[in-house]
Amino acid sequence: MDYNLTRRQMIRLGTSFGMGLAGAVFFDHGLSSNAADASQGNPWQYHELDIPTSEKLGYKGFYKGGCAYGTFYGAMFQLSRKHGEPYSSFPIHMMKFGTSGVAGYGSLCGCLNGGAALIGLFCQDDAVRNQMIQELLRWYEQTKFPIYKPSFSPIETEIVQTKSNSVLCHISVGEWCGISGYKASSKERLDRCARLAGDVSKKTTDMLNSWLKGGYLAANLSSISDDCRACHGRGGEVDDIKGLMDCSICHDDKLSDHY
Repeated sequence: MDYNLTRRQMIRLGTSFGMGLAGAVFFDHGLSSNAADASQGNPWQYHELDIPTSEKLGYKGFYKGGCAYGTFYGAMFQLSRKHGEPYSSFPIHMMKFGTSGVAGYGSLCGCLNGGAALIGLFCQDDAVRNQMIQELLRWYEQTKFPIYKPSFSPIETEIVQTKSNSVLCHISVGEWCGISGYKASSKERLDRCARLAGDVSKKTTDMLNSWLKGGYLAANLSSISDDCRACHGRGGEVDDIKGLMDCSICHDDKLSDHY
């Protein structure tokens, strides 16, 4: 390749680059404008939904495509039936990625993946969206699940409730198995997670309904996490962590020195 360009070639190259850059800036500006104003040209508008129906559909949806699918299905199925397009054409099969903490990996609970995806689809204000998702995750950490008791469950035995203090599928399921005595591969554990999908779908729908009406207020995070971040978070003396999760599930040995 000849790297010795003439002056004329350099001018032509610079002109082409400038036009390309201008096009890129124009295109990016267009995206930013659309994101900033959800009311102009954005087909993904949220409509108030029935909360108990989201709960029921979230449970049923779990058995169709897993936890993230179930949680997302609870709202999207209602929107598609009540409002048609574009909701009825949403490629909901993509939500099957969030099974057992993303493709079976045991990471972030798939129910939370589905709930966060719903919030992210409709709420385009970065700050509010993040606050809503953070509240959903904190609620999941601190709540005993499952809450939902479907009348049409294939499980006749009582499903014990447990609090995971974590957003991870691995810990959430492990805590439940340890207390309930059932194996992770059991039909009881499967139905426990189906009910959990109903719980998260219900919670997400409730939050989105409040947000739509302008009544959403962000909940406070854990006081322990706040204290930890005062030193270890951004601007703190140590500044060596990134995250808002409950610290106690992984660092209980260190927290015992302070509490």
